[in-house]
Amino acid sequence: RPGCLRDIAALLPVLLAHWGLPRSLSIPEAAVHPAVRAAIQRIIDEANQLVSRAEAIREFRIMGKDLTEADGYLTPSQKLKRAKILQDFSAYVDDIYSR
Repeated sequence: RPGCLRDIAALLPVLLAHWGLPRSLSIPEAAVHPAVRAAIQRIIDEANQLVSRAEAIREFRIMGKDLTEADGYLTPSQKLKRAKILQDFSAYVDDIYSR
C-alpha cells in the first residue's frame, strides 16, 4: 500500500524498543539482527494462519536498505517501482527461488 515502506522506516525505532532492542539500531544493523528476524518470522507465522498454503509467505529476506524515492525505488506517491527493485535486488529474489 502507498507509504508502507516509509511507515516501516518511521516505526523502526518503536518496533525495536517493543522487541527489547536499542532504538538506535540503523536499518542495516536491524536487518541482520537475529531478534529482528525472529520477530518478523513470528508476525509472518501469524499471518500465514489466515491464508491458504498457496498464499502463505514461505521465504523472506530483510534488505538492509531503506527504499526511497530519491534512490529511484518509489514513485512520488510512494508506490514501489518493482522493475527497478527487481533489477537492483535480484540476488535476494534469486536466493529465495533457488531453494
